[in-house]
Amino acid sequence: MPSSTRKVLLLSHTNYDPGNSNNESSAPARILTAAGNSRAGLARILTAAGASVSATSWNDDCLDPEYLAAYDVVSFIGCWFYDKQPKRFCALVKDKIIPAQKLNSELRILNNPEIVLWNMEKTYLQDLEEAGFQVPKTHFIDDLSQISDPEMLCKHLNEVANDFGQRKSYVLKPSISASAKQTHLVLDRFNYSKADHEYLSSVLTNGLDGRLMVQHFEPTIHSGEYSLVFVGGEHTHTVLKMPAKNDFRSQKAFGGQRIEIGKAELPSEAKRAAEKLIIWLEQRFGEVSYCRIDGVIRDDGEFVFMEVEAIEPELWWESASTSRAKDLLCQVFLGKG
Repeated sequence: MPSSTRKVLLLSHTNYDPGNSNNESSAPARILTAAGNSRAGLARILTAAGASVSATSWNDDCLDPEYLAAYDVVSFIGCWFYDKQPKRFCALVKDKIIPAQKLNSELRILNNPEIVLWNMEKTYLQDLEEAGFQVPKTHFIDDLSQISDPEMLCKHLNEVANDFGQRKSYVLKPSISASAKQTHLVLDRFNYSKADHEYLSSVLTNGLDGRLMVQHFEPTIHSGEYSLVFVGGEHTHTVLKMPAKNDFRSQKAFGGQRIEIGKAELPSEAKRAAEKLIIWLEQRFGEVSYCRIDGVIRDDGEFVFMEVEAIEPELWWESASTSRAKDLLCQVFLGKG
């Protein structure tokens, strides 16, 4: 292998399989080759550009700073399910990733650990609001330990939701979550349903990761949620995520659909607002190698930021119009066009 070959490690959600013939017997990394997998698509792009691409589970005990420091590039882009073990993931970043950078000053971490730690919990929405960006009005309940039953929690939630005016609906979810995990829509806060009580009872019994979010429901989500993909700070392509009829969640698991849309179909306000946010992120954290920004357009034409995904977003590398994204990807990962 030429000495100029860049060694790239994609931290993944998958476990190391020591029986896989693609593995080196002395290391936990394996080559991503699975067809149809978005992370495998990313690996193929980088491999075609001349990189040596491996992957290992971010949750693997074999990872240590010395092992990580042997790579040129390490990326979080495949770290699915970090939300299920947030303390362990945070420890990975603080106790292994950051020390690896100290061992190898040339090691590039994508995205950088500072934005990853910031992006782990949806309390970042408060920072966006303070910076002047439009987000759904959101309250975070830090402590539920003094609430003993769903009825008491309903009363407390109504006091919080009074800030939403006379609107009946609001959304509940954990502040550390992905793929709509433990996300629930209260349709009428003046008349809680059986499903509402079951959800609240589950929260009190089983707990959740992070804080309980009480969030204003954005009704235009039914018209679709725009996902704008940025690579190297440049907007490259957009996917419209459509929830199924009678649902508000756009994930495939709930019947949602993904529709790739062209530049002409993207509302100009969505593009303008998202590009402004990318500039803000870069000013605060430095280079943002990849990012997905999700939001909806309100009836008044304003773009509302629902989420910023800078850890392990689905970026749809293999969609029809991503040739520019692939070129930029090679630039940010490998320093080549």
